Amino acid sequence: MSTTTTNTIPAANHLSEAPDPQDPADTVKVWGYCTDFCIESGPANGMSVEEHGKVCESRSLSVSQVTSDDGRGFGISSRVVRPYYHGEVHRSLVYGDARDSRVELELSADDAPWGSEPERLRLSPSAARSLARHLLHLADTAEGVQSFLGTKERRA
Repeated sequence: MSTTTTNTIPAANHLSEAPDPQDPADTVKVWGYCTDFCIESGPANGMSVEEHGKVCESRSLSVSQVTSDDGRGFGISSRVVRPYYHGEVHRSLVYGDARDSRVELELSADDAPWGSEPERLRLSPSAARSLARHLLHLADTAEGVQSFLGTKERRA
């Protein structure tokens, strides 16, 4: 008489399968790794989210001389952010590129009510590089350093 035992350990490919957002039990235990650029506590690996904060973030770089067509002033700041998780979390939070670092742009109006949240945009490093290249090209075009892409050079 032969007996067959069933392996109760989840298959190794379980972690490579897409998480089920409808299943609250689709969780994984993760160790919190703080980044080298983190100004919160870092690097401080293994801290709880309550101790560390929800994100690792770099120092902020700001531009303040930005105005809209109607003369309203805006501040733009940028920094690098990466989610920080420690303990048991839903797999959707750590699946694929969900934990990758992003470049965050923060737009805040000078006349915004006190305590209002600024608009935040998170870009992949690739998208941030593309935007930076485009802004450099447009700034050079605005100052007459070079012509705009696809336009003919002016004749004297």
